Amino acid sequence: MAPAESGASVPEQQLRSYLAGIPGLDLGVGLEAMRGNVTKYARLLTLFADGYQHHADQILSRLAAGELHSIRLIAHSLHGAAGMLGAVGVAEAARAVLSEMENHLDAEEVARLCRSLAESLTTLITHIPQESPRQTASPAVVATPAR
Repeated sequence: MAPAESGASVPEQQLRSYLAGIPGLDLGVGLEAMRGNVTKYARLLTLFADGYQHHADQILSRLAAGELHSIRLIAHSLHGAAGMLGAVGVAEAARAVLSEMENHLDAEEVARLCRSLAESLTTLITHIPQESPRQTASPAVVATPAR
């Protein structure tokens, strides 16, 4: 169904287009979980970004300290949250870390996968809008003086 036919407003169409361009994000999966509500989805992505914004650094610092158990907890949390939101790049990277830790524990491969997870998470968070759509006023509204 075309956006105009779906009854979506122009800002919703623009938001949908923006979100569709985020690397590692499967808009279809995320919107399915939110029953098609793009505004709610964007708000949850913003909450995800706020909640996980420091986790890439934590993964790398804990890797350097050899704290694999802590990394496992972070990866498990990221796998679930990212997967539910359609952040397939992060979810897959987290799954790969967990799988390697559970099955092989090759230190070099774990380190490589942890760096890949941190990079995927950073890329995703960089592209997620910093404010939910309702918090962001259009420039025309801000620039128009009240009479």
